[in-house]
Amino acid sequence: MIRRRANFQGGTLDATIDDNDTALDSTEFAGLPVIDPLENEYIILVLDPEGIDGDPEVVWITTHTISDNDVTVERGKEGTTARGHNSGTVWVNAPTTLDFATVVNTDGDDPVVIFAGETDPEDNYTVPDGSIWLDTGA
Repeated sequence: MIRRRANFQGGTLDATIDDNDTALDSTEFAGLPVIDPLENEYIILVLDPEGIDGDPEVVWITTHTISDNDVTVERGKEGTTARGHNSGTVWVNAPTTLDFATVVNTDGDDPVVIFAGETDPEDNYTVPDGSIWLDTGA
């Protein structure tokens, strides 16, 4: 999927949701770009980023039409857990650890080769999606 960005976006939920809801409502969603499910793209949101009412939750917006206050989301993404959120809960479009590449040096002795992927073919060691390997070729 393609991870889209929306700089300086944030707001509050207009309605309470439980851990199964996939439709969210916020007046501030109107400022987000269009997200077409047929384009295989999403925008990340962090619900309750300061953990005021529990652990923050990462959700992916998978559908949004222009100027609409409603979005469709996938809940509990990137190692977080879907949970209930009250009306007024803060949301932000913010980077998460998935946005930052992890560099792994597998042995440290040889010339450096960098490649992208999930599994180091030399050691068969798996790191999270989005990581970059720093392989010394030994």
